[in-house]
Amino acid sequence: MSEAYLFFFARLEAFFLGKEGREPTATSFPLSTRTDECCQALRNALTAVVIDLQKDDDPQVIRETLNARSEPLLPADLLRNYIFFRASREKLVAEVISQKYWSGFD
Repeated sequence: MSEAYLFFFARLEAFFLGKEGREPTATSFPLSTRTDECCQALRNALTAVVIDLQKDDDPQVIRETLNARSEPLLPADLLRNYIFFRASREKLVAEVISQKYWSGFD
């Protein structure tokens, strides 16, 4: 989380203030225009997801599942993850459930 913060802080600093002797990005536009553009980009391109973990959830496994393909998750992916999450909480074997019920969807 801190690395992401530092990355975006540096980009925003360069965009609005400049950095290391360089002019800010797009100085031909007034600051108000650059601020509006930045806000529009955040509104249109940034999505925040909150995942509430239970006491016995493994956050590393959940993170790996979400980031496994480095692609946006489709609704089917979210549904599949939820189904297998519930199955694991009920001590069901994910591989059996996958073969029996989910393999036709893949």
